[in-house]
Amino acid sequence: MGTWNRYFCKKCPYEAFVSGGNDVGMAAATSTVRCYDCQEIKDVVTTEEPWLAMAKDWVPAEFYCDKSKAHRTELWNHPRKCPKCDRSMIADKDFSPIMWD
Repeated sequence: MGTWNRYFCKKCPYEAFVSGGNDVGMAAATSTVRCYDCQEIKDVVTTEEPWLAMAKDWVPAEFYCDKSKAHRTELWNHPRKCPKCDRSMIADKDFSPIMWD
C-alpha cells in the first residue's frame, strides 16, 4: 500500500499530493517525477510488477509524464525544488498521509 503526502512551496502557491519518490501498491509501483513542460510534480506508474520495485536500490528504467511521453521529466525525491518557482518544496507535517492501493 502506497501513501500520498502533501508538499507545498513557501514562495508560491504550488502544492502537490504525491508519494515524494518511489512507492509500491498492490498492482503497480509509482515514482514521483518533475515534468518541466507541465511545471508539475506527479506520481506516474513505472511498473505494473510492483515486486520489482521493492528492492532498496531499485531505480525505474523508464518514466514518462502522464500527459505526453515527449515531455521533459526527471525523477523527483523530496527534498527537491518547486516546479513553478524553483524554490524548496516542504513536506506538510500536519497532513495525514492518504493511503492508496
